[in-house]
Amino acid sequence: ERLIDEAIGYALAGNDFDFAASLMEALSREYVVEIWGNHAIKRGDEIPDAVLSRYPHLALQIGMYHAELGHAERAQKYRLLVRTSPNVTENTELIGRLYTLEALIANRMNDLEQAYEAADKALQHLHDDQTALRITTHIVLGLTYDRHHLFEKVREASAKALKIAIDTNDITMILIARGQIIQSWLIEGHLYQAEAESLAVIELSKAENREYVPTVGIVFALLAIVQFEMNQLDDAFHSAQRCIEICDPVMPDGICV
Repeated sequence: ERLIDEAIGYALAGNDFDFAASLMEALSREYVVEIWGNHAIKRGDEIPDAVLSRYPHLALQIGMYHAELGHAERAQKYRLLVRTSPNVTENTELIGRLYTLEALIANRMNDLEQAYEAADKALQHLHDDQTALRITTHIVLGLTYDRHHLFEKVREASAKALKIAIDTNDITMILIARGQIIQSWLIEGHLYQAEAESLAVIELSKAENREYVPTVGIVFALLAIVQFEMNQLDDAFHSAQRCIEICDPVMPDGICV
């Protein structure tokens, strides 16, 4: 992964933006979500819009990352880059992905009805083999139910995402779906369920060599809150420290504070 990042860095330094964008798009999920996070987003920001518009899947991945962090206005830029691209509506794979981004942006802007509508359209357009995107759309639905405090529906949407992830052995998405379930347990005050699921996810991440995926850092943050509420202060401090160690190198400053 580091060699790929170096190649992208050299391409950007030499103004070979097409080569940099092509490398980033080829590995967009792994590069942006699983490995480099905020660093990858900064790389993407160096690519001129005129070039990035030719790499719509990369633009949507960057937009999703911004939206996931709550930066709806930044995400809109990438949504519009793709939405205004020629022939976008003729590409069912691309339009399904675009609807997924639009659902998440609407969620972040508290336009929940639009979020539900866009997520439904995404699931209609996405192919069955676009499993990662179908999982993501169910996750977005879960986030929207969360805004309405419909926590059973959060877990139902997360369970649908989790089933697809398990069927396809998509470990990263398994961690994300289970993280959403943990958060719902925590918000409802079901501390023992949240604690048990957090510890199980952390063990899974170790077994699958995914200990430094940002989602695992967020799970440590949720576990820290659980442990604090249970007066396990030393454990809470340790979990918070692990969140910072995992997330700070790849996510915006202070995300775990």
